[in-house]
Amino acid sequence: MKKILISLFTLLLFVPVFAQTEVFRVLITKGDNKYTAATGSSPAGILVGTKLPSTASITVAPAGYLALAHVASGKTIEVKTAGTYTISKLVEQVSVQNASVSSKYMNYVTGQMASGGNQDLNANRQKYMSVTGSVERGGDSILLYAEKKNYVLSEKVGIAWSVNKQYKTKEVTYVVRVKDIYDDMIDSLVTSDTSAVLDLSKYKLEKEFQLFVEVRAIQYPALQSENYLLVNISPEKRASIESEYSKLKNEVDPSSPIGKLVCASYLAEQGLVLNAMANYQDAIKAQPEVSEFKQAYTDYLSQVGMFSMLETLRKGKKK
Repeated sequence: MKKILISLFTLLLFVPVFAQTEVFRVLITKGDNKYTAATGSSPAGILVGTKLPSTASITVAPAGYLALAHVASGKTIEVKTAGTYTISKLVEQVSVQNASVSSKYMNYVTGQMASGGNQDLNANRQKYMSVTGSVERGGDSILLYAEKKNYVLSEKVGIAWSVNKQYKTKEVTYVVRVKDIYDDMIDSLVTSDTSAVLDLSKYKLEKEFQLFVEVRAIQYPALQSENYLLVNISPEKRASIESEYSKLKNEVDPSSPIGKLVCASYLAEQGLVLNAMANYQDAIKAQPEVSEFKQAYTDYLSQVGMFSMLETLRKGKKK
């Protein structure tokens, strides 16, 4: 009888532990969102990294936004509509199969978002806005956030550039030109931003290709960039990357902002900087009010040395 009582007591001790098993982890939260850990418990604010057990429910505020990572499968979901949701209901939105590829990159994004949540975007305003165009560095030409030679997949690539600070208060329209090795125009894009996304897949390129990209200011003919080369990666590496990338895009929604961040983290690991940049830019465009996307983009460009590279180039051009 004593053994039975001990067993029952032990079971009672472990039931709450099992009930509190983490189901989702919060990647991004915007707005005054709340959660309750269990029925009857007091609501608490949701932070990046908050662990949501199976007994929890969440309340998304008007104009709020949540991106959640499903711990067991590695998949991500977004909640954009105000209201209260139980975790059991949200689990129904997650496919049951394990996301073997995306789980690794979901964990990276989780860490990136948690790190970004501890940073003040305003403190990095100079660095971030140099990408978006609100602040420009000195110099006399357009400089792209890119190497002179860039290896890419034949899909979306992100282009961003920096211009002379004297154009900060002026209305400037840019044309992005894509040319082949014979200097023949393949495509052009007009924008008032200092960034653009080019979809190389629509050009029906050969497996082996070389493209040049340049940016010019329409109102100021002297304001232009040099040619930047885009080259496809080697066939062996391309086959391996495309196979794994295809699996990744089957495990996440590549059209969703959080899915784009997961894709960006994969492409970044492969050294495909411009392809990663395209996903960051698309995520920001889809959810411009979510500062974590901007911060993640800024951090990435800093990690790959883009800011320091342009700083060095500008100093060289001012001599």
